[in-house]
Amino acid sequence: MPSVPPSAAPRAVRVVIVTVAALAAVALSGPLAPARAQDTRALVADMQVRLNQLEEMVRGLTGQLEQAEHRTRQLEQRVDLLERELDMRLGGQAGPGTAPDRAPGAATSPAPLPAPAPGSPQPLAPDSGVLGYLSEPAPEAAPSSTPTPAPITDAAARAVLPDAPPEEQYQHAFSLLRQGDYRRAEQAFGAFIAVNPQHRLAGNAQYWLGETHYARGDYENAAVAFAKGYKAYPDGSKTPDNLFKLGMSMSALGKPREACAAFQKLRADFPDVAGTLQRQVADQMARNGC
Repeated sequence: MPSVPPSAAPRAVRVVIVTVAALAAVALSGPLAPARAQDTRALVADMQVRLNQLEEMVRGLTGQLEQAEHRTRQLEQRVDLLERELDMRLGGQAGPGTAPDRAPGAATSPAPLPAPAPGSPQPLAPDSGVLGYLSEPAPEAAPSSTPTPAPITDAAARAVLPDAPPEEQYQHAFSLLRQGDYRRAEQAFGAFIAVNPQHRLAGNAQYWLGETHYARGDYENAAVAFAKGYKAYPDGSKTPDNLFKLGMSMSALGKPREACAAFQKLRADFPDVAGTLQRQVADQMARNGC
């Protein structure tokens, strides 16, 4: 909602007041019967009282709008800080090949893979394999122990989100993720995307949805979520992270060629990503024999 300059609305009201007063002065300057003049003065006085009340109301609404905008800015800053903190916990500080903050009993990443033997199939080109993952049938090997999440209806989505602006709904889902409540965080992020598909935070929510699966060792649904984040939000701030975690998920599923495709695509499209992510990509490419 565009902000209203604090003085714009009251200034317009004052212009109306001045105009009414001028018209009243003109009306009273002519020859009027005493009773009519008295009625006109009473009418002008009543109008001025009402306009003063309106001006006061506009000032109050302007103040409320400014307060709401200030709270929104504070909330956005807080969300940014929390995202950076959680990103460090889930990925930035994790050693190569690990799934940080994984629920107890979740599967671990595979051991380092040897380099391909001469004559063996070479890694896929960056634009093949894994980047078409969503349009291909689900892998037949080792089906996931966690069922594929069912589509979320609008009513179900609103049942798991607070009745609040999208920014507060996003923060609610994010707080569940920080607490390690991955199941409820999955539901909340999925609900946020369902009811706010065009919101500027939808791409971030899609990435964190993938993290709720990855942290529990559900690498197949994680791969689907990260691939969808890459395809649906190619210009989002989480696009490099989606590619990286897509590669990590495919590696954990025992698919080094697809993992390499994601890592190579990340390097090709985002050569200027942060040094930490560059080092992690290099480590993972070495582990997967890219």
